[in-house]
Amino acid sequence: MTGTAEPWMRGAVVGERNRTQQEVARACGRLADMVARMATGDLRPTLPHRQNEREEQGGQAPGRV
Repeated sequence: MTGTAEPWMRGAVVGERNRTQQEVARACGRLADMVARMATGDLRPTLPHRQNEREEQGGQAPGRV
């Protein structure tokens, strides 16, 4: 690729990589929470935190810039 398309493509790839890293980090955090709850014997089902729902939909959680 040449011209102006190359920087645009690179930016799209980097953006997708960053989103994927955020999703993996969020999933790891949820998994760690679940393992910690299981270790204490707390096996009650829980609902997702509203903060996580907003972040997944592309919004920011309160207090984050």
